Amino acid sequence: MLFRAFALLVTMTVGAMADEPYHIGVWYFLRWSSAAKTAPGLHRYGGTDPWAGVRQFAEGRPPFQIAGGPNFTDRKPLIGFYDQMDQSVIDTQIQQAASEGIEFFAFYWYISPITGQELHGVEPVKKFFGSSVRTLKYVLAPLVVDTYKEHLDLRTWTTTVVPQIVSYMRSDAYFRIDGRPLLIDFWLPFDGRAEAYAELRRSVREAIGVDPLIVLLLGGNPHYQDLQFQASHVHPDGFTCFNMGTTRPDKPYADVVHEWLANTLAQSGTPTSPPNRNLVLIPCGSLGIDARPWYQVGWSGPSAEKRPFTTGVTPDLVRHHLQDIRDFIDSRRVNTLRMAIIYAWNEWGEAAQSIEPSEANRYRYADLVRDVFQLTPNGARP
Repeated sequence: MLFRAFALLVTMTVGAMADEPYHIGVWYFLRWSSAAKTAPGLHRYGGTDPWAGVRQFAEGRPPFQIAGGPNFTDRKPLIGFYDQMDQSVIDTQIQQAASEGIEFFAFYWYISPITGQELHGVEPVKKFFGSSVRTLKYVLAPLVVDTYKEHLDLRTWTTTVVPQIVSYMRSDAYFRIDGRPLLIDFWLPFDGRAEAYAELRRSVREAIGVDPLIVLLLGGNPHYQDLQFQASHVHPDGFTCFNMGTTRPDKPYADVVHEWLANTLAQSGTPTSPPNRNLVLIPCGSLGIDARPWYQVGWSGPSAEKRPFTTGVTPDLVRHHLQDIRDFIDSRRVNTLRMAIIYAWNEWGEAAQSIEPSEANRYRYADLVRDVFQLTPNGARP
């Protein structure tokens, strides 16, 4: 397998208990719904279909066939191009993920920096929490948009955002680890982040009797010292990452996942430092990134040719990458909480592959997640 030198790190540290399960979550995109009409689709594809671009290229409709170019036919979900405002769609996806042993969906939870309210497009969140299918858990990852125009002030956070978070955390469908509800700070542009965290802890403790587990999402390629600085000044309970992206076009997926190990080890300590079980670091995984050629719909950029993307994502490489994540967890170099969050369940517009079953690959990538982490299915496939 790739990076077998990493096995030395595993054998030099304390092994994990063999009977302790892994907690595997996946990122979930909420805007494939009639509640989130994509404006660029109106100009580029002549409609407000949220699947604009993806649908046309996946189905190979003229003039969206690329002669001799990349094939996007594997972008069609197994259940078809769905509307997340349809409860039956939500219920089916819950059953699909649970049948592979996936434990939770992590939602990009878009909120307004001005009002603090949920933005249009995240309405499907309520359908998940309200589903009669109770085989999966959910995590909020607050994400403020229009951050170049506005910052989220502490008053709006305290009076509007926090009560919404508390309301979700009261649900038995909210994911907890060691009894504590997990919240991922995806992007909250505070001037006083430590004060905001303290207010959230106070409110959650008062409402449900425990502290939340607040995990800060890391951007870029930070090192161990960066995490120590954030821990001392901002006071999150831990850290995680999002997606192993790339800064150039046509980057082989093998190179991307090779860099994952070096970056993750750099976050978890110096080359000579002993294991640090006080550092909570939840590793992330990725099935690559590729938003061509509908770039003006899913993600703005100068041109399809200049956009960064990865190539060569294969089941074998994905398996190797997932095994590296598992080895890192088992090394106990840091406290991972036996958890990983993988990009992504249904990023059909921006990922090179998605874990959600597709018409072309069916459950292939979901099966890899289940097999590598030896997950126990929670229900039958729909």
